[in-house]
Amino acid sequence: MEAVSQQPPQNPETDDGCTQQTRNDLEDRILAQLDALNRRSFSEALDHASLSFKKSIDTRSFEAIIRSGFPILLDNEIVSFGRCQESGDAAMIEVTFRGQPSASLIYSLGLADSQWWIEAASPVSDIFPRQKQLKAL
Repeated sequence: MEAVSQQPPQNPETDDGCTQQTRNDLEDRILAQLDALNRRSFSEALDHASLSFKKSIDTRSFEAIIRSGFPILLDNEIVSFGRCQESGDAAMIEVTFRGQPSASLIYSLGLADSQWWIEAASPVSDIFPRQKQLKAL
């Protein structure tokens, strides 16, 4: 798994709202989950989720969600990390997958026991509407 950070090197506090340490921790957590998914180790991938998420789903259901809604997570070798925002014990980071087709997700993570855990991932298009959709509003 190759990761490319789209964020230029800066001081400990980045311009986009995450400290460099938080950005590193978020990227490490996401890359670890993606590595497990690439190996089809759904149980291990689920171990990178927050406690509340793990309590709400079993491994078989998690696998079904990934296979049906997020198949790009299974066979993607190159990801890049973009915008990041941290607010207390919550953070969001943009992840772009450079496969065919390419896709971007916004990962939401929560801090518990001094570690970041994945709570959700949503397509960027679901969070940031396209210009055409905004005009329709």
